[in-house]
Amino acid sequence: MGLDQDISNGRRVRVEEIFHQVADMPVEARSRYFASQNIEPATQDEVQALVAFDSGASTSLEKNIGLVAGWALAYVEPKGMHCGPYRLEDLLGRGGMGAVYFAKRVDGEVAQRVAVKLLHPGSDDLLVRQRFLRERQILATLSHPNIARLLDAGHREDGQPYLVMEYIDGKSIDLYAAELAAKQKVALFRKICAAVGYLHRNLVVHRDLKPANILVTAEGEPKLLDFGIAKMLDLTSDSTTTSMRVLTPDYASPEQLAGGPITTLSDIYSLGAVLYKLLTGSTPNRFDDDSGARAAVTSAGQIIPPSKLIPDLKGDLEMILIKALRREPQERYPSVELFSEDLENFLNARPIRARKGDNWYRARKLLRRHWLPAAAIALTVAGLSAGILMANHQRAIAQQRFSDVRHLANIFLFDFERSIRDVPGTLGARNLVASTGQRYLKQLAAESRYDPTLDREIADSYERLASIQESLQSGGGTAPGDTDSLLRSLEIHRRLGDDRAKNPALRRKYIELASVLGYRYQDEHNAREATRWAQEAMSLSDAWVSAEPQNVDGLAAATAAFMRGATSKEVGGQIVTALRSLEKSVLYGERAHATAPNDEAVSFLLSEAHVIFCDLLIDLGRYSDALIHARRSLQLIEPLSAHHPDSSRFRIMLLNANSAVGISERRLGVTDTSHLQLAAPFLRHAFALAEEAMQADPRNIQSKADFIVHSTRLCLLLVTMKRFNAAVNTYGKAAQVTRELVLLDPNSRRNWYLLGKVQLDLGWTYIEEKRLSKAQAAFLEAEEGFSRALAMDPTDTVLLECRASQFEGLARVAWASHDVYGARRWMQPCLEVMRGMIRRDPSVRSYIGEYADKLKLARELGISTAGF
Repeated sequence: MGLDQDISNGRRVRVEEIFHQVADMPVEARSRYFASQNIEPATQDEVQALVAFDSGASTSLEKNIGLVAGWALAYVEPKGMHCGPYRLEDLLGRGGMGAVYFAKRVDGEVAQRVAVKLLHPGSDDLLVRQRFLRERQILATLSHPNIARLLDAGHREDGQPYLVMEYIDGKSIDLYAAELAAKQKVALFRKICAAVGYLHRNLVVHRDLKPANILVTAEGEPKLLDFGIAKMLDLTSDSTTTSMRVLTPDYASPEQLAGGPITTLSDIYSLGAVLYKLLTGSTPNRFDDDSGARAAVTSAGQIIPPSKLIPDLKGDLEMILIKALRREPQERYPSVELFSEDLENFLNARPIRARKGDNWYRARKLLRRHWLPAAAIALTVAGLSAGILMANHQRAIAQQRFSDVRHLANIFLFDFERSIRDVPGTLGARNLVASTGQRYLKQLAAESRYDPTLDREIADSYERLASIQESLQSGGGTAPGDTDSLLRSLEIHRRLGDDRAKNPALRRKYIELASVLGYRYQDEHNAREATRWAQEAMSLSDAWVSAEPQNVDGLAAATAAFMRGATSKEVGGQIVTALRSLEKSVLYGERAHATAPNDEAVSFLLSEAHVIFCDLLIDLGRYSDALIHARRSLQLIEPLSAHHPDSSRFRIMLLNANSAVGISERRLGVTDTSHLQLAAPFLRHAFALAEEAMQADPRNIQSKADFIVHSTRLCLLLVTMKRFNAAVNTYGKAAQVTRELVLLDPNSRRNWYLLGKVQLDLGWTYIEEKRLSKAQAAFLEAEEGFSRALAMDPTDTVLLECRASQFEGLARVAWASHDVYGARRWMQPCLEVMRGMIRRDPSVRSYIGEYADKLKLARELGISTAGF
C-alpha cells in the first residue's frame, strides 16, 4: 500500500494547509477562496468540517468529534482488503454515505471486474446503515439495461455491509454530452427517462438524480447509479424515512429542499435539472450552502429561462424544460413517460403538451408536416380576401368574383372537413377548418347587405359549422361555440320568416335546429332553455305529422325531436314523460322507415331512438323490453355499417347497438344464467370496436371515454361469470386510458370520475378474488379521481355514491384482514357521505347502492346507523 498511502498522506497535508488559510475567513470569503484556487468539492467538505469543529459553531460536541473522526478514518484506505471473494483495488469515488472501489474477484471461480460499495470506515450511524441496506434491497429488485445491476451483497468480517455492482467504465453524462448537438443530447437523455420510468413503475423514487449518478459507456449507453437515498413507495408510513434530507441541492426539487413529501414528481424535477445542465452547461439553481438552498425554497423567483443562456433553445425545448422544472409538483409532467413523450414530439416536430396548444401553434406544426393542403387553404383564404377588397372598388365585377369565392370557400371549408372527418389523425386540420370557417362566415355576413339568398346560404353554413364544432368537441377538439352558431342560423331564418314558411325543407330545418339547440343547452346544464327549445321542436313536429301523416320529412323530424326531448325530460327527472316521448319517437321512426325503407338517414335515426329507449328501460329494470329495442337497433344499423365500413358515425352506432344487446342480456342473466353466454359476444364486439376506434385516433378524447365505458361493461360481465383474471386485465387497460384522458383534459369532471370509477370497480373485483392488498391499492388510487371530480361539483349524486362505495371497500378490506379499527375508520366517512346525500334529497334513500349491506357492516362494527 506504499504509493497509495503516500498519496493519502499528501492529500491530508493539503487539507491541513488549506484549513490554516481559511480558518478565520467569513463564509463568503471562504467560498471565493475555494473557487479561485480550484479546490475540488471533496476537499472543500473536509476543510469545512474542520472549520466547523475549530469554531465551535455546532451545538453538538459529539457531532463535531464525529466529523473530524470521520475525516481521519476516511483516509484509512481499505485497498487490498477483501469483501467476500472480492479484493478492493482503487477508489472510484466518495459520497455522503460511503465509498465505491474498483474490485476484482479473486476466489478463482470466475474472472470478474466489479464495483464494491462500502460504508465509510467507522460509520455506526443507524440511519446511514439502514439507508445502505435499503439501497441493496432496492437494487435487488431492479433489472433494466440503463440501470447498474446489483451482482452480489454481504457483510465483511467486521460486520460492515457491502454491495457489489456492475462496473461501469464511462464518463458522467454531462462530460460525455459536452460535444453533442442539442437533439443528440435529448435522444441520449430519453434513455435515462426510460430507466427512471421503470423505477417509478416498480414503486421506487431515486431522489438523487444528477449527472454524477449517470455514467455513459464508450458505446453511448447511459447507466443510472447510486440508490443510496432512493425510497420504495408503499402504503406504509415511515416518518424517519421521509424526513431524511440527504440530497444534492443543485438538482433537488423545491419540496425536497423544504423537507416536504417526496414523490415521483420530485424525480421529474431532478430530471429536468439534469437536462437543463446538459443543454446549458449550468444548473437551474445554484447554492453556496444549504442555507442558500433553504432560502431559495421560499423565494418567488423562477429559474433562468434556458434561452437566456443558449438562445438556440428558445421554443418547444425551452417550454418542455420549464414545465418539468415547475415549483408546484402538480404543474409538472404527471409522469416520466409523458415528459419523454414531449421530448420525442420535439425531436419529430410534433405539437408538445407543454404548450397551451393555441390554434396558431398547432397550425404551424400541421403546416410543417402537410405543406401542400396548407398551401391550398392559404390560397383560398387569400383569394377570399382579394375578392372582398376588389368588391369595394369595382362593384359590378367584384359581385361575380365574390360569388365565385363564396362558392369555393363553402366547398373547401365544409366539404373538405366532411371528407376527412372519418380519417384518423386529422383533428388538427379539422380544428383549423372550423376556426377559418367561423371567421369567413362573420366576414361574409357583414358583406351580405341583407340579400335573402346569401343570408340563407350563411344560415345553412352556420348550421354546418355547428355540426363540425359539435363533432370536434366530442372528439377532443378545440372549437367551442356550436350553440352560438345554431342560434345565429335560427336568427337569420326567423328574420327571413323561414320558420313560418310552408316549404317542408325549411320547416324541417327549423325543427331540427330547435331540437338540436335543446340538446346542446342540456349539455350546458341550462335546463330552462333546454326544455323550451325541446318543447318547441316537439310541438311543431307533432303538428306537422298530424297534418301530413305520411310525410317522411315530417316523420323523421318528429323522430329526432321526441328522441332528444325525451333525454331532456329524463335528465330533469320526468321519467314517465320521457318514456312517452320515446314511444312516440320510435312510433314515428318506424312509420318513416316503412314509408322509405331505403332511406339511410331514417334508418340511422330510428336505430339511435331504439338504443336510447333501451337505455331508459334498463334503468327502470325492464330488461326483456329493453332487449327487444336493442335487437331492433342492431338489425337496422348492421347493414348500414357494412355498407359504410370507413364511417366512424356508423361504426359508433354499431358499437352502441351491440353494447345495448349485451347489457340487456347480462341483466337478464342475473336470474337466468343462460343469458350470460348470450351477452358475451355482443359486449366483446362493442369492446373491440371501441378499442379499434381509439387506436385509429389516439388524440380523440371521446374515443378514449367510449373505450373506458365499454371496457367496464365487458368487465362487469366477466366478473359475473367469475372470470376474474380476464376482468383484471381489461380493467388494467381501461385504467391506463383513464390516466391518458385526464392528461388530455385535466379540467373535465367526467375524466376524473372515470379515473376513480375504473379503480373502484377494479377494487371490488379484487375483493371477489380475495386479493385484499390489491383491492386496497385500487381503492386508494380511486381517491384522487373522486376527490378532483367532487371539487368541481360537491353535490353530484353519482360521484357521492361512488365515494361511499370506495370507503366501504376499504372498510371491507380492513374487516377481512381482521383490522377492526381500520374498518371502523373507513366505515364512518362512508356513512357520513350517505347521510349528507339523504339530507340534501330524502328520495336518495331508495336507490343508494347496496344500502342494506353498508348498514349491516356498520352494525357489525358497532357503528351507529341513526338517521337511516
